[in-house]
Amino acid sequence: MKILTLKKQDHNNPDLDELYRMFSDLENFFNEEINLNDENWNKNFNIILDFQDSDGSFKLVDSFKIPNDSCIQHCYTPTYICTGILMKAFLTDSSAFTSKEKKCSFKWS
Repeated sequence: MKILTLKKQDHNNPDLDELYRMFSDLENFFNEEINLNDENWNKNFNIILDFQDSDGSFKLVDSFKIPNDSCIQHCYTPTYICTGILMKAFLTDSSAFTSKEKKCSFKWS
């Protein structure tokens, strides 16, 4: 399993290749089978949790102030994917979500 690398892009000068790579990596991780015992899966899950903005989004750029189509592709859709990953993990083992921390992250038991 590939370890995720997520870094917010400058909305005024984004690296489009990097944006599409991150988007693709998130989609691939979403489609992975959840394995709470896999160290790499947990690493990726925690990378996603750490990537969450204070507003709750998981946008790939540093601002929503971009053209609408780009905002959907690089702000809203990554948030939907990451939220789906959180929901899949919760539905797989809700008891693993034992304590809420800063930025809505969770500790695995």
